[in-house]
Amino acid sequence: EQLLINFDIVPLFEKWFEDIKSSMREDGSLPGIIPSPDWGFHSGPVCDGLLSELPYKVYVYTGKTDMLTAGIPYFERYADFLQQKAESGHEFWLADWMGHGNSERIPNPFVRDFYLIKAFTVTALARRLAGLSDAAWEEKRTRFAERFMNTYLDEKGFCTIREQSAIAMMLEAGLFREEKPLCEELVQTVLRDGCKLTSGMVGVQYLYSALSRSGRTDLAFRLITESEPGFKTWFSHGATTLWESWDGADKGSHNHHMFSCVIAWFYKSLLGICPDPAYPGFEKIELCPHVPGELPFVRGSMQTVRGTLEAEWRNDGGRFVYTVKIPESIRASYRGEALSAGTHIFTIEEKTHEDT
Repeated sequence: EQLLINFDIVPLFEKWFEDIKSSMREDGSLPGIIPSPDWGFHSGPVCDGLLSELPYKVYVYTGKTDMLTAGIPYFERYADFLQQKAESGHEFWLADWMGHGNSERIPNPFVRDFYLIKAFTVTALARRLAGLSDAAWEEKRTRFAERFMNTYLDEKGFCTIREQSAIAMMLEAGLFREEKPLCEELVQTVLRDGCKLTSGMVGVQYLYSALSRSGRTDLAFRLITESEPGFKTWFSHGATTLWESWDGADKGSHNHHMFSCVIAWFYKSLLGICPDPAYPGFEKIELCPHVPGELPFVRGSMQTVRGTLEAEWRNDGGRFVYTVKIPESIRASYRGEALSAGTHIFTIEEKTHEDT
């Protein structure tokens, strides 16, 4: 997402997608790094999931369907491969790795089956966009999602794995029967952990947005700016790149893109510019800024395929002022009010850390 937001990256993604498809074996397995001379086929869906995630995110941000529709036979082959592994109880090499105290408490099958459900979802979507029947894949998605929820939700709707990654992943993927229990559980878990990041490279992709979804953007902001280990640890060690490990200069790679999802959160949650998958390519958007009390202002813009969206807000002594500039070709709304093209200014008194 952060690459799609900040760079004209689609041509490179299209080329990369061809590399991914050409690297797939007949049985549907993929190497963990592509292109790669010999990184092995044991990493599992944490890496392999790029097969569907890459064309799906391009679709959401640009409206382009060709990558998804061209990938259908590969999606189907990989989903069948992953389903066979899940049903045989196979555990892959990677799960929520490089967390701090959290990774070993996120079961490998949880991550595997989470990605299997995503694989079914994207396969069904791609077939739908191609004008093909998606019934069989929707049935698989429904069946495995039900099994997943029966395994990892208790009778009150709480996640049975009370860790930041697991709860955030279930929330953001819609794997719940009621949203409120998971929102409450996530907040309590972050507070239990002393507002320290424990998520690894899988869960952290979902954590900040899940906290904003739960009405606690202030906690997401604290995790990003204060948690040690975390981004603050890197900064204090003089980092100018993204590292592989939260806790120290001597552990792992110093050129690791995986923790950069926080950049997309700046735009989607703080600015409120979050694309709606139901209206890909920014055909329609509901602006929804989230405001942590500690932050006095945010200003930014996103150059979409339909023009540049600009947004700014200031939080001055409880008085919240939100200014947005909408291009002609985007149907936008704020707090349910449809907005015309041009500049709009909204003022809300007695602003707290809760969402607008």
